[in-house]
Amino acid sequence: MLATGALDTNIRTAICDSMDLEPHQLEELFHRAESDWTTIKQTILTRKQSPLTLRCPHCNYNGKKPTDNGQGFRYLSHQTTWRAVARVENGILLIHGWSEIYDEDAESNERLECRSCLAEFPIPHDLQTDFC
Repeated sequence: MLATGALDTNIRTAICDSMDLEPHQLEELFHRAESDWTTIKQTILTRKQSPLTLRCPHCNYNGKKPTDNGQGFRYLSHQTTWRAVARVENGILLIHGWSEIYDEDAESNERLECRSCLAEFPIPHDLQTDFC
């Protein structure tokens, strides 16, 4: 929508009214959509062969130099962990601190985290993953 250049004040107001949004919320939506589209273009649509190195599609960091947040990239995924509930005491749910992972639970939402800008992005579709 932004690329069309047709979003004048009246159209923005109409969109906000129809979606029950404040103007700053609409801007956040546009920003997120543009960021996601940039990620898609940089990680999926532009590659013809498997990359030899990783680059963050948000800040172009290549993972080689240390940053304030560490160095390189982190592999992130969701997996179910559990902790035993000890008891309820004075209206407080007390939970044991140690946790276990459901080994039979598959990881999901695999993605990478840039240690420079801390943005998350999809693993490039033309890269295979393996654990060493």
